Amino acid sequence: MTRHRSETPLAWLTLVGTSTHFTLETWYHLVWGQPLQALIVDYICVALMVLGSVVSLRSRPRSAAGLFAAGWAFALGFRMAERLWPP
Repeated sequence: MTRHRSETPLAWLTLVGTSTHFTLETWYHLVWGQPLQALIVDYICVALMVLGSVVSLRSRPRSAAGLFAAGWAFALGFRMAERLWPP
């Protein structure tokens, strides 16, 4: 699959966003606490997004759109589930 021109900026944006998310989520867990299951889900999301970004930036000229889709779908799916079915 060939690379779309928006994939590189999306990879950098994803890396910045996941770094911020990882830092703030860990800080929240340490200060206020949350269930371990919620923290693990967030870490899986961060791992998928970082993996997609790194593979996208390193695999030229191919694309890593599938890994991007997995990371973003995982993140957005759990955020939607939190809003629709709160604990």
